[in-house]
Amino acid sequence: MAAVPFHELITLAASHSRLHESGIEASKTSEKGDSQTLIKKLQLMEEASVDVFECLNALKARITQM
Repeated sequence: MAAVPFHELITLAASHSRLHESGIEASKTSEKGDSQTLIKKLQLMEEASVDVFECLNALKARITQM
């Protein structure tokens, strides 16, 4: 298996996927009117969003050092 030059790309892909999945789940939960679960889903979405930006910043830092 070939090495991935930027391990941050793997983390970015997973975080980005979690962001979309939790957003979809939040939307479905909202339609059901379950506000407590909605808040939890939105918190998961926000955490994934933070992870995405952290990965992007890490990639930027690595690329800038090249």
